[in-house]
Amino acid sequence: MLAVIALLLLGAVAILTVTQMAARSQDRLAVTQSQTTLAAILVARQHEVANLARDYSFWSDAVENLVDQPSAEWADANIGEYLNTSFHIATAVVIDGTDQPTIVFVEGEAQPPAAIAPVLMVLQPLFNAARAAAKGHWTQDTGPEPADGFVMWQGAPAIAAVGAITRQDGEPGPQWDHLLVLIRAIDPGLLNEIGTSYGFKNLHWQATGAKPADTAIALSAPDGSPIGAIAWDPERPGQALLRQMLPAIIGAFLLMLALSGGIIFFLERNRAVMLRHRALIEEQNLALMQQKERAEQLSRAKSDFLSIISHELRTPLNAIIGFADLIRSEVRGPIVPVYRDYAADIRNSGQQLLGLISDILDLSRIEAGKLQLHEERVNLSKMAEACVNLLRPQLDQKRLTATLGDLEGLGCVLADERLVRQMLLNLLSNAIKFTPERGRIAVEGGRATDGGIEVRVTDTGIGMTESELKMALEPFVQIESSLARRVEGSGLGLSITKRFIELHGGRMTLESRKDVGTRVTLWFPPARARSRPHGELDGENRPGGGVPLQCVSQISQGSTSTVTCDRPGKSSSRAL
Repeated sequence: MLAVIALLLLGAVAILTVTQMAARSQDRLAVTQSQTTLAAILVARQHEVANLARDYSFWSDAVENLVDQPSAEWADANIGEYLNTSFHIATAVVIDGTDQPTIVFVEGEAQPPAAIAPVLMVLQPLFNAARAAAKGHWTQDTGPEPADGFVMWQGAPAIAAVGAITRQDGEPGPQWDHLLVLIRAIDPGLLNEIGTSYGFKNLHWQATGAKPADTAIALSAPDGSPIGAIAWDPERPGQALLRQMLPAIIGAFLLMLALSGGIIFFLERNRAVMLRHRALIEEQNLALMQQKERAEQLSRAKSDFLSIISHELRTPLNAIIGFADLIRSEVRGPIVPVYRDYAADIRNSGQQLLGLISDILDLSRIEAGKLQLHEERVNLSKMAEACVNLLRPQLDQKRLTATLGDLEGLGCVLADERLVRQMLLNLLSNAIKFTPERGRIAVEGGRATDGGIEVRVTDTGIGMTESELKMALEPFVQIESSLARRVEGSGLGLSITKRFIELHGGRMTLESRKDVGTRVTLWFPPARARSRPHGELDGENRPGGGVPLQCVSQISQGSTSTVTCDRPGKSSSRAL
């Protein structure tokens, strides 16, 4: 009996040890993940200040108003109060070729240059790097690379970025010796914002020489010398796990002790076998629980990572698109026509990348269960016609025929209008991409036999085999073919569309034959059907008496594109 009790005690100690090891492993994983996340956030904030330095130094107006003929009024309007209130730039300084300040703004207010001169020595490595970049290789599209880093600025940590003030039509050389310095303080406000947004508890600055916190990221000046660290109190998921499992372990130990006494009393010869089996089952259950928790944690980490990176990329992309619009609109004055075309290309590329990021963000929200529907009445006929019109340039470019069937009889559905539009645009875009020139695309609809509402998009494209159909529904997967390799895309369209329709309680079906074409059907459940709002024309009252409207896009020998819409006995054309 004592040997059995000793064995049970040994097993309990082993289980506690394994559980404690698992808890410590989880704690270490949480610390590593928080360190990685904070490091990425700091790099992103550092890049934000560097991009501001590039934008406001690589500017012909800056050369004229900060170097050639310094204008205090211009400087105040562009790098003074504006950068402070809009981007939290605490200090903005213009440095001449002798490393002396000529214009100084502190918290958006102009200050005498002599007040800032004594503390500029800490920025000397950044001055040298910025001037070296101005002399090195750069183009009129990008400008010289700004220098950036962490510094101790007037006794407090800060992010500094230095850019050589150059003309947009200039060439590399030593003539660009004036510099623009932007300083953003790492103050409690910034740390509190990061901690609140990303879940860092007690995020604070820790000076050099202080006792290191449990978790900290050390910061170094541009010359490599340490300036301190950013520390926080990490989460302890392992300790919570240990507290949750301890009662279960104690209960399991007591139960095993009672069962062992009964086994010894009644089945002495089978005692060893029973104990071995029970120990094996406990170990397997513990291993399975650990594997399940790790898999769930990795899945959450992946979704959180995609969400964070997507949000961080959307901010600079919106800035890029906004500045491209300003350049294209010639807000600051006339520009060379080719630059206006460049600005349009930048904007279009930014919009395409922003759409991809939005798709990735939607996918991560769906996987995390955070995407909510904003339901309203959606007129499927109008929505389909609007989507076809939106993609008309792509249809014309490939000389495709687009046909709109009779969707008026479907009425409306209760759905999220943005998601319905995105589903139709995804299906139409796929059809356009994978249909050869002079092919046909049709958008049709009708009532299903079960009372649901169906919208079908059919094309005469390259089609897919049965194995390719399964691959097409996987995220980031594109079917290999000569035509597919020539078109752009992320491979998210069908996957996201399937998730969107399932959020509405519906389903998506694919029918395809290789080299013949593909039909994609979206099915909405009967409960989402809604009658047409009062005042809309129905099929029998509108012109044409409910006969399906067919619109064919054609390109004549000139450059004019026309859409021809036909009904029995009537036809009309309009130029696009």
